[in-house]
Amino acid sequence: MRGLWPAAGLAAFLIAWAPLPATAQSNEDLLKRLDTLEKRVKELEAEKAARAATPPTPAPATPAPATPAAKPGDSAAPAAAAAPALATPPKPAEKSWWERIKLGGQVRVRGEWRAPNDFRTPGTQGRPAADRVGDDDDLLLLRTRLWVDATPAENVRAFVQIQDSRTWGEESTVATDTKNVDLHQGFFELQNLFGSKFTLRAGRQELSFGDQRLVSPLDWSNVGRSWDALRLTYKEEAWSADLFTSLVREGSTTDEDYNFNGLYFSATGLLKDHVIDLYVFERAYHDEQFTAENGTAGDLQDVTPGIRLQGRWDAVDYSGEFSGQLGQRAGDEVAAWATAMTLGYNFAGAWKPRVGIEYDYATGDAHPTDGEYGTFDPLFPFGHAYQGLMDIFSWRNGHDGVLSLSAQPLEWAKLYVDWHNFWLDHKRDGWYGAAGTLIRRAPTGSPDPYVGSEIDLHTKITVGSNVDIWAGWGHFFAGGYVGDTGYEDDMDWLFLQCSVKF
Repeated sequence: MRGLWPAAGLAAFLIAWAPLPATAQSNEDLLKRLDTLEKRVKELEAEKAARAATPPTPAPATPAPATPAAKPGDSAAPAAAAAPALATPPKPAEKSWWERIKLGGQVRVRGEWRAPNDFRTPGTQGRPAADRVGDDDDLLLLRTRLWVDATPAENVRAFVQIQDSRTWGEESTVATDTKNVDLHQGFFELQNLFGSKFTLRAGRQELSFGDQRLVSPLDWSNVGRSWDALRLTYKEEAWSADLFTSLVREGSTTDEDYNFNGLYFSATGLLKDHVIDLYVFERAYHDEQFTAENGTAGDLQDVTPGIRLQGRWDAVDYSGEFSGQLGQRAGDEVAAWATAMTLGYNFAGAWKPRVGIEYDYATGDAHPTDGEYGTFDPLFPFGHAYQGLMDIFSWRNGHDGVLSLSAQPLEWAKLYVDWHNFWLDHKRDGWYGAAGTLIRRAPTGSPDPYVGSEIDLHTKITVGSNVDIWAGWGHFFAGGYVGDTGYEDDMDWLFLQCSVKF
């Protein structure tokens, strides 16, 4: 419009003020002028349309004029007059206190039924003498956790988790208030220490490494595990390292403390889709609560070094772990080892089926009176996840061969079938449960080493993002060892667990 209307206005002004001739010739000249004006207006309109269709060309930058040097006596000019200041991005607004705090929790209920409830002989291995052989048992467990996760400052974190763990009906009346509440976790973290990639965590905390075969918080337990520990973590993109020390139990003097320490290195990015872990764990338990093979009391001091591999090639997944154990147990020499290997194939398809095999082995003690302790101790394991859901076998003094099948028929439901077969490594050693408790022992070494087999059928169901349901049935088929050492019967076990997170 700025290019069209000034020109048209000027033309109209000239026409209006031009002298009008009185002759016919003058009228013809006037008509010619109007025709010329009309053509010019159309040309201007065409130019306007062309300019609207073509983006404007930016004008070349004009260099800022040089600022003359200040003369003596001149007042100082503002810096902005010499050159325009660069815009400084505004600092992000600091988070309010409620944005720095996260709250959450979990309520979990599980019911179990088992028949018979125990293979230990009443009055032995810690089983009450009043128990009757073959009795069944049921129980309902409740676990409630509440947590607060706070970041009071940059690179500073504090975490507190309170837990109440109880068995339904354990209190004598409905008005009884048994003290079941405890601090499950309570620690602080200092991240990126002094600008480095180190993170320091101090306080009561869960520890979990690798496949949790040796160190696990044991979430299946109604109480779970946590350690009073100091943990230093260094993390790179392709690998990480953890160094920790923990106090398992405080003795009356420093010489009677229980300490558990470790160094764990994990390379997760050196080879694509493959993980390599190296580790060493140490136990220093000093209160003379351990018994040598000759009956004398003493301390436990041992180390457990190991290596773990895990990975996948296309549809094939695998894992392998080897652990050794050396040290002193009440004066006896400790020399033991264990291994675990898995191999699986994942089929394509809507149900995502997988078939897998597994072999677990841990040494036992071949000669219970020779002053050498050969039974492997898996430290703080997640035994429930590996040697059968029924918890009647352990990663010590035994072999476990496993065939497993799984499928996911629905997005929110997964099915599992696991078949275990158990043998003892040395018959003169014992049969141990998942918690490490001794179930039976035959010092003569005469029984059949085959303990039995177990089948587990279970399903995991997810309801939305906050509700998880886990249900299953397990059956143990008693083997020759069970019949050769006492009461013989198969065992059945049912469970149903529901967990709600918030």
